[in-house]
Amino acid sequence: MNAESEELQREQKRINEMVEEINALVVVLNRLVGTLNLSVEKYNTIGALRGESFTEGVYSSDGLIREIDIYEFSSRAKLVRVLAHELGHALDLEHVKDPKAIMYELNQGNNQTLTNADLGALKAKCRVE
Repeated sequence: MNAESEELQREQKRINEMVEEINALVVVLNRLVGTLNLSVEKYNTIGALRGESFTEGVYSSDGLIREIDIYEFSSRAKLVRVLAHELGHALDLEHVKDPKAIMYELNQGNNQTLTNADLGALKAKCRVE
């Protein structure tokens, strides 16, 4: 009887240790879920925050930290264009009206070079003629 009692106590201890381990994993998973939910929420509100339907990437700055987040690209060329576009925002460039321009509000062009509209916006920002 005593041996059975000791065996049950060992089994209870083993189960309690497993419960503690599972609870610790739950805490870690809940933190991860919270982080992922914030990322999804940020992704889902990018267009609304910027007042447009731009979901491939975003430049943000809080005064201390400046960052470019890329959310979507279908090819290396589109990645380069969206990075160039967001870098333009990092340089404080606004959108231009030329649909082929890198700084157009949507990444719909195929060219890999700056258009006259892009160059004009950059020159105006740098006060270069």
